[in-house]
Amino acid sequence: MYLHSSLEPILKETYGVIVYQEQVIQIANRVGGMSLAEADLLRRAMGKKDLIAMKQQQEKFVEGAAKNGISNKVASEIFEAIDKFANYGFNKSHAVAYSYVPIRPHI
Repeated sequence: MYLHSSLEPILKETYGVIVYQEQVIQIANRVGGMSLAEADLLRRAMGKKDLIAMKQQQEKFVEGAAKNGISNKVASEIFEAIDKFANYGFNKSHAVAYSYVPIRPHI
């Protein structure tokens, strides 16, 4: 289940869970009404775990979402999911590389 229907095309491939930084950028752009440059600032704040910058980005996100007809409550819940992701997320190419486990024959 998605917090908002606009998340489905972004999160469908990962079964409704934010897994990649690229998904955060798309959510910030489509849901939060942020430009791609602004969304990248959010991504950087997440990567640096900058709490002050994240609070500022949350305000921008919620305001932008309101302009897209999304309630403050739902927008805040979506941003909370983004914030939780920030502690664990990678971009898609890194996530794929980290998930690869080479199989070595036993000697």
